[in-house]
Formats: sequence, structure tokens, C-alpha cells
Amino acid sequence: MSIKKEAVETFKSHLRKGLMVTKHCRDGRSRPRLLFGDAACAAVGWKQPNGSPAKGTDLLPLASALEARSGVEVDRVASQADPKGRTLAGTATLRKCIDGTSARRCVSLIFADRSVDIELSTEDECRNTTRYFKVLVAEAKA
Repeated sequence: MSIKKEAVETFKSHLRKGLMVTKHCRDGRSRPRLLFGDAACAAVGWKQPNGSPAKGTDLLPLASALEARSGVEVDRVASQADPKGRTLAGTATLRKCIDGTSARRCVSLIFADRSVDIELSTEDECRNTTRYFKVLVAEAKA
């Protein structure tokens, strides 16, 4: 399924202003955050909902992202390494923070040394956001 350029540009406009999300953290906690992109939407960061800086607010360049992945997509690396031979979805952070039903509202930006795991309000919003982030990562790598 192709995505229209106008739809991607609209998403970029929303991302520059900031998207209210729930950010799932490595410490197992979930926090409301404002996810935003830089002017070119080539990097993302997050703030507290009131706009003040959050811990670890450095912008992450999307060119260094390995992939954008839905919370229900298979984690190939973790699945291969699982000693019980299980097929695992999401990321280690998502598996720690969420239950199975909310995985359909999650998307992760996977980097070599971390992931940015966010949950959106609805499954439809998540599906679209995942598709747009896949496009933004591909654009950043081009």
C-alpha cells in the first residue's frame, strides 16, 4: 500500500508541532510525552506534556534508526536468541511495559543501542503513524 506524499507532509507538520503519546521506558514505567520532530523531520525527541524538557531529550536522527516497527511485529533478533524458542513481538521495553491488547497501539523506533517505544490513542492512529515513520526512516537513510 503506497502512501501519498501529501499525507506524509501532513504527518510531518503534526510531528513538528508534537504528538501526545505514552512513552514506554526501559525502567518499566510509562510516561505521557510530547513526541516531536526537528524542522526537517529527520530527527525526533520528546518533552514533558507541558513542554518542559524531559530526561534524555537529545534528538535522535532517523538516519541512524534501524527500523520503525509496530508493537505486534516480530522481533527477529530476540526471537532467534530466545532460549525457550518463542516468537517474540515488540521490543524488550514493550514486553516489559504493556499487555497484549495495547501492543496494537504501539510503535517503536529501533536504534542500535536503544528503542523509542510509544503508544498512541487508537489502533488506527498507530497503524498510520507506523507507516509514516517507516517512510521517514527510509527518507532519512536515502
